[in-house]
Amino acid sequence: MQRYRLLKDLPGLKAGAILGVDQSNKMDILSMPMGSYMTISKVFMENNPDWFELIDGRWRPNVGQSYYALTDNFEVNLVRWNNDAADNSFYGSYRVFRTSEQAYKAKDQVRKMLLEFHKEINQ
Repeated sequence: MQRYRLLKDLPGLKAGAILGVDQSNKMDILSMPMGSYMTISKVFMENNPDWFELIDGRWRPNVGQSYYALTDNFEVNLVRWNNDAADNSFYGSYRVFRTSEQAYKAKDQVRKMLLEFHKEINQ
């Protein structure tokens, strides 16, 4: 889910509200009071691009959606997103990928970076 910040007031919604766009391109308000619900169309957002700011361009799976995780041991695992502590730990440490190709590319780049670092510090 991509997240956006509203930059201008709308009727019933103040600037600063956080919105999320899911895979079906429906935009939901994520920062509304408990029990409130509002949806804004993606078309509205696309027609008013200066009203919205992308907060985090990283892809985040929806609950039940599969993703590839790079583990602490540099293994690539296919995992189902449950929005639990493990999923959010992978996401928080930038180890969530849509495809195995992306995950293996990240694995290779991280290993190369660590190898170069150890060369620099002579270990």
